Amino acid sequence: MITADGKTGFKVVEYDRRNGAHINVFSGKDKGEHFLSDATESTVINLKLYLIIPLNHGEIYDT
Repeated sequence: MITADGKTGFKVVEYDRRNGAHINVFSGKDKGEHFLSDATESTVINLKLYLIIPLNHGEIYDT
């Protein structure tokens, strides 16, 4: 999600070994904090699929 001017927003939930499940936020060139969750990697994958599939009419893209 991003503002109309493209300067502020957040990424869809991500998972990595260092931070676990989290959402990154940004404002301009400044990176915000990570909003952490105790969700598993499998849960994050399922959330991404749930969010991506309706937007792409069933087509899944590797991002």
